[in-house]
Amino acid sequence: MSANNTTSVINRCMYMHPYEIVEAYIYSAIVFFTILNNSLLIIVMRRHWNNTNIIMCSMCVSCILFAIFFLLPRKILIGTLRCDPIYCAFISLLGQTFVIMMNLHLCIVSLDKYLAITAPLHYQSIVKKKRVIMALILVYLISIIASFLPLIWRPVFQDRSRCWTTANTPETRQIEEVYYFVFFISLFFIPLAIMLLTYGRIYAIARDHHERSQPQMQINGKNGKRRKSLADATFKNIKAARTLAIVVGTFFLLWMPYIIAFFIFRVRQNSEYTPSALIFIQVTVYIAYSYPSINPIIYGYFNSNIRQSAVGMLCRKKRKDSTLSTEFSCPTAIARIEQDQDK
Repeated sequence: MSANNTTSVINRCMYMHPYEIVEAYIYSAIVFFTILNNSLLIIVMRRHWNNTNIIMCSMCVSCILFAIFFLLPRKILIGTLRCDPIYCAFISLLGQTFVIMMNLHLCIVSLDKYLAITAPLHYQSIVKKKRVIMALILVYLISIIASFLPLIWRPVFQDRSRCWTTANTPETRQIEEVYYFVFFISLFFIPLAIMLLTYGRIYAIARDHHERSQPQMQINGKNGKRRKSLADATFKNIKAARTLAIVVGTFFLLWMPYIIAFFIFRVRQNSEYTPSALIFIQVTVYIAYSYPSINPIIYGYFNSNIRQSAVGMLCRKKRKDSTLSTEFSCPTAIARIEQDQDK
């Protein structure tokens, strides 16, 4: 390739279309709020260092990594990076790594709550912090190894006029189709099915608990106090499970259209798509990629302990900083949270 042709290709791949510039601003906002919201949630959760919050804290870290190492270079710095063949080989694999990572985090936290509710007497001996941390390390390792397997048969793409890597022979294309089928079934849909089953079971337990709660309250004596204590613990775990079910449901609603579109696109990447189909795919991308910035808001809002810690931090800030709005009343806010805890 001549020097002029090389310069022409580089200029073409560094050129950003007007819609890419608009996209860069949109994704800049998503990246900013993803990092901000998840960082704030980590700061608040450190005051409640239980197993569930350890898992959610790890998920927040994966969301921040998703914003920094995938969204930032892929959607904002693309004009300067898409000429790099190494970047093009790795970036799409990084995206699916973080998607699977978030999915497996939610699967683990659902199993954690399932054990807390179905086996409350043995929960502390079964689910220990060391085991939780080991499970989270496995989540990171499985996500990375499974996502980067295509590098075995994919070449590092040398065509600098486009940033896309894929199998380049009929045999490797067939391998890739099988890979994505097994990949999404085993690491996305099966964990999702586990989450649906566990929360379905938790819902059934919650309904049964509600029906039996009134007769148990009338039991007196030592056994009655023990049963009441166990019932209170079960009630708290059910409330926590409800919050996590909302988080999982949001993940399902926001990511499922994108996963289906991505799967179809990877399997039929040489097919022609109508403009409406391309618009639909792009909309699913916007919706899915906004989830990491929304997740901390949902979890923080529906978790009364997190809200109480956040209000406590604001109250301490208010005592030190007189510029904080006087409309914010600490006693009123704390009273409302305590009322929510009793519901």
